[in-house]
This record gives sequence, C-alpha cells and structure tokens, in this order.
Amino acid sequence: MSESANTVVGAVIGGCIAGPIGAGVGAVGGKLVEDLFTRAGMEIDKRYLSHRESARIGIAAAYAITRIDINQKSNLQLRTDNFFIKDKITERSVADEILEGTLLAAKNEYEEKKLKYYGNLVANIAFHSDIDHYHSNYLLRIGERLSYRQLCILDLFKFKSHYQLSQNVSFLFKEIHNSLLNIL
Repeated sequence: MSESANTVVGAVIGGCIAGPIGAGVGAVGGKLVEDLFTRAGMEIDKRYLSHRESARIGIAAAYAITRIDINQKSNLQLRTDNFFIKDKITERSVADEILEGTLLAAKNEYEEKKLKYYGNLVANIAFHSDIDHYHSNYLLRIGERLSYRQLCILDLFKFKSHYQLSQNVSFLFKEIHNSLLNIL
C-alpha cells in the first residue's frame, strides 16, 4: 500500500478508535469494538488502496463508530451471542467478516453518500442478535445493489410516521422486510 493511503487508513480508523469518537464508544463494548476495528484495519492495511478508496473506508468506519456510540448512549446492548467470538477453524468472528465485507463494499462504492448507510449497517448489526451471520451478509449484498436514492426511500419508510403517506405507499411499506429498516 502506498504511504499516503496507509496514512489515511491508519489515521481515520485509528482516530475513530482511539480519538474522541472512539472514546465515546463506552466501557461496556469499547475494548470489543476497538479490537474488531483494529483487526479489520490490519487486514485492509495489507492491501493496495488508492487515496479515494482509503478515504471511503475511513468515512464508513467513522460512521460505524458514531452509530455504535449513539446506540450505546441509547442503552442498546452489544450482542451477547457468538457474533464477536472467533471461530476455531477460521480464527475469525462473524463480526470480523461482516466488518471486513462492509469496509470492502465501502472501498468500491462510487456513490459516496451511501457510506453512511454502510457504517449504520455494520454498527446496527452488532446490536441485533436476531440478524444472524447469513442474514447479515445478505443485507450487505442488498445494500451494495441499492442506489443511494433507493436507500433514501427505505429511510423514508423507516420514519413514515413523520410523513403523511398515501394508502398505496403504506401498503408497500408492509411488504418491506423490517430488519432492513432497523439497520439503516
């Protein structure tokens, strides 16, 4: 990796973990989250990244750390299932896999306004034990396929109570999978 790309990735991810945002992650999940992002940063650090790709990864990581902080301040609890526990064969946790997949999706995302949604996705999955390993990967793939505008429409449905929607639109809302709305 080029020195400038290495610096950007290290500064942004490291700054998110150890800096003011990371400091707010909280004592309960702070070390767990810090270790997760450190492992992902080390894995991604081994790859060649352009300056823009490094920036995208850093932005998505910053959004994820911010959402984790918001979730913890809202008294949500990190998952207590096997999400953060390393598999004996692969020596990786599901959280490692989902974070790496999310950051790699962010790296390749040319619609950079979607980076907020990638950060929210990985952060919110960490608090929802009802979303298993396979469903997490599925949601990531859906997020990659949707345009920024489509994600905004889904976000509109999430906050439908703030808007007066027609009966047709309300009916469509019932057809949209709730777990996707909960992680935006």
